[in-house]
Amino acid sequence: MGLDPRLEAALCYLLGWVSGLIFFFLERRSRLVRFHSLQAILFGAVLTVAHYLADFLTLPLALEGLIGVGLTGIWLAMTVVLMYMAGRGEYYHLPYLGDLAERSLGG
Repeated sequence: MGLDPRLEAALCYLLGWVSGLIFFFLERRSRLVRFHSLQAILFGAVLTVAHYLADFLTLPLALEGLIGVGLTGIWLAMTVVLMYMAGRGEYYHLPYLGDLAERSLGG
């Protein structure tokens, strides 16, 4: 795409799975960017499903807001860490998701 691959890899996490999808389809050469874009897609999907499950399962318990805030905090903290590690050019693997992204790339 014309940017430094480390910057592209970090930007994969900026908007969750949406930015991951954008970089996955636009970047064809850099393995680093493709890895981080797949991991961003998977991480965003897991958190989206967790939010929906929390909303569905805790509706009668009035814990919905508390769990939502917790999941948002996890997303924010992990996004900062993942962007930092990707910006350094590292293949930082989230448990299970990183391995799945690596296998999807054939590595």
